[in-house]
Amino acid sequence: MLANDFARLVKTRGENPPKRNKALSITDFKKLRNYLQHPEDEFNLLVLLALETGMRRGELLAIRPESLYEYGIEVRHSISPTSDDTSLKIQNA
Repeated sequence: MLANDFARLVKTRGENPPKRNKALSITDFKKLRNYLQHPEDEFNLLVLLALETGMRRGELLAIRPESLYEYGIEVRHSISPTSDDTSLKIQNA
């Protein structure tokens, strides 16, 4: 522990960068969903699944045919570009 706490004396300078991740408006969300309803390629299908399920990118990329059921998708694995670990981010996912 420091004897003198100087942190309260520090003056920060600079600009706060604009927020990078902005939520879609309901109108834009509906436009995107409508565009993706007839996916021509795998990317569009993955974006639609992300919108509708909230699955993360690694979970989407780890989907296998045996994970698909008539009324759902079983999420058991996740793929990471920086690790060989395929476990899910949270235990109760």
